[in-house]
Amino acid sequence: MKLSTHLTMLLAGAALLVAGVTARGASVVGSKHDLNTLAGVSMPDKQVCLPCHAPHNMPPANYGLSRLWNHTMPANTYTLFDGSTSVSTWNGTGTAPKYVGLDDVSRKCLSCHDGTVAVDSYGGATDGTAWAYSSSGTTFMPAGYQIGGGQNLTHDHPVGLQYPGLSTDGKTFTPGGYDKNPLLFSKTARPVTLDTATTTSGTTNYLDTDGNPITGVGKIGFGKLTVGGVSFANIVGCGSCHTPHDNTYRFLVVQNTGSQLCLSCHNK
Repeated sequence: MKLSTHLTMLLAGAALLVAGVTARGASVVGSKHDLNTLAGVSMPDKQVCLPCHAPHNMPPANYGLSRLWNHTMPANTYTLFDGSTSVSTWNGTGTAPKYVGLDDVSRKCLSCHDGTVAVDSYGGATDGTAWAYSSSGTTFMPAGYQIGGGQNLTHDHPVGLQYPGLSTDGKTFTPGGYDKNPLLFSKTARPVTLDTATTTSGTTNYLDTDGNPITGVGKIGFGKLTVGGVSFANIVGCGSCHTPHDNTYRFLVVQNTGSQLCLSCHNK
């Protein structure tokens, strides 16, 4: 009897563990962000995180960037959707422009995706003490998959702009126009209510304002940037829609079936 009870408890615990792992979504391991899956790229010890993150000794060229960033950054200025430059010349006086420039997260994404820096160009030890970028990067983003190729972002979803109606500190929203209040977003994006009919122990299911189920792995957020001595925490960027570590929904923070992700922000 005791053995049977112990086995039952063990199997139940294993089931919960599997459920918990499943709920976390797909890992970066084995995804297109895992350079071990790319032909022509040889990662030391088949490491997955190293091309983007340095566990120790962050490269000096990346000082000031967060997340122990290890990948070579592009030295590019981009043309944004409205034709302005990604490096704002605003001096902090008068009304801030709508487009204020790219946040660091977006620039990190472009360090691979604009096609000017090899995806396997990242920090590496050279002599046991010195730290320098690896010169062995030879694999570049194919032209058909580039975002910002030719440093041109005019044909992509606008980035580098303040979310309309959202204060510079990202804490106050003034309604108007065609954009929803982002302060109401839950971890699954659009304003939601709990779906008590399908929610069970260990799961949380949501409905949007139209009563449709929402499925997401992250939260729509905004980038931070300081321009002209003014700090902005309301910048639309790559990280507003994408998560680099979870490819459950093709690296989107919210499943886009029925344009669910698009409608999280756009009031159409």
